[in-house]
Amino acid sequence: MNRFVTLVLIFLSINIYAQLPYSFSSFYSIAQSHIVNPSAPVCEKFTLGIFQTGIFVQNTPFRPMELFLKNTDINNVLENSIAGISQRDYLNLNVNTELLFIGFKLGRFYITGGSYNQISMMFGYPSNLLRLAYFGNLQFQNQTVNLLGNSIETFDYSAVHLGSQIRVKNFSVGARIKLINGIQSFKTEHTNAEVSFYDTAWTLNTNILMRSSGNISEISQNILNFNNHFVPGSTGNRGIGFDIGISLAINDRLSLSAVLADIGYIHWQQNLTEYYSSGTSKFDGLNINLAEENQNISFGEIIDSVSAAFNINERPGTSYTSTLPIRSTLILDYTLFRNHRISGVLDYRRWNYYNIFALGGQYHIPLSKWIYIMGSYTVVRNNFSNIGMGFIVRFLGIQLFAVTDQINALFSAEKLNTISFRTGINISISNPEYYSKKTPNKPQE
Repeated sequence: MNRFVTLVLIFLSINIYAQLPYSFSSFYSIAQSHIVNPSAPVCEKFTLGIFQTGIFVQNTPFRPMELFLKNTDINNVLENSIAGISQRDYLNLNVNTELLFIGFKLGRFYITGGSYNQISMMFGYPSNLLRLAYFGNLQFQNQTVNLLGNSIETFDYSAVHLGSQIRVKNFSVGARIKLINGIQSFKTEHTNAEVSFYDTAWTLNTNILMRSSGNISEISQNILNFNNHFVPGSTGNRGIGFDIGISLAINDRLSLSAVLADIGYIHWQQNLTEYYSSGTSKFDGLNINLAEENQNISFGEIIDSVSAAFNINERPGTSYTSTLPIRSTLILDYTLFRNHRISGVLDYRRWNYYNIFALGGQYHIPLSKWIYIMGSYTVVRNNFSNIGMGFIVRFLGIQLFAVTDQINALFSAEKLNTISFRTGINISISNPEYYSKKTPNKPQE
């Protein structure tokens, strides 16, 4: 059982990507906050991003780090998790790695541009299949049950982006266009696998269609391919995306921002494969038992077993389209004194059938023109243990920063369903007065 869990986690970690922590939404002293909010206040005159990456993991049915604790009974964790799992549960993994970022102020305008790579995964748990593999078929006796019914989508793409913001008095509006190169994709379109568990003659009725583009064995070559990241259209899988943000300074202390991001799609046309199953047949069950302690089985063997049980075949595919997961964000800022600031963030993301809400608050403290710190608290999908922190250190034009929504992961990661972290290095020219204790309550024009 330990071997099985370890292999599953390794497989999933291949798709882990860095996503911006929710606290980053109001971290305005970092120019890359304009990627989250194109209308964010402009605190830097010029920024060249050298390096920026991180990690985001959200797992709703159980706490992933529990599996690595010395005193954890893995079977007990899995049994409780599988018993309580539902079709609404998911594993959300994300990475956004900045390959190039440039931002500069030009009069009333702030211009941004660059390139980034995004790897995203939304894995909806097949709750009935997991229950069958762990608890057996007795629970489904004399029932017709869909053993799949879940949604899975993962994609890897790079985007060249260009954005601009204009500020007029107390009103700012910003927008960004992204030209997308699709690199790899996998998505489920139909996942109906109904089994009638009556007597001893079990009947399987399937309507399964899964699509893919690209080859996972070429992942290292794709990462090192310059054209994939900087030449739009070079992969043959083209897409486009848009972000828009609007900010209103209600008075000298209070401001409100609204953002709608990742409006767009990717059209997959290269290296296409379909995995399908359709029709009625006899169901002989699964030849795996997740509850068996000493079972020696690889992840690939599990996939082969499920594919054989559901009669899944492979054929050349046809083109298809992936819609980007749209993000909507509201940000409320209130400046206290000497640029101390309180921020509130409400974030909503929808991906396929899954709705992801987050609500958070941050307190920002510019200690000096060299050091800036932030503390935060975030609620994500009914998980209340997200205490975060961020900091910026400046020296000779170099800006080092790190942000997390879960600083308590260093001490009690086993209590968290969500873990995120992001760090980076910039070359930055800023307005030194903004970070001193003698500054006014908002950035100067």
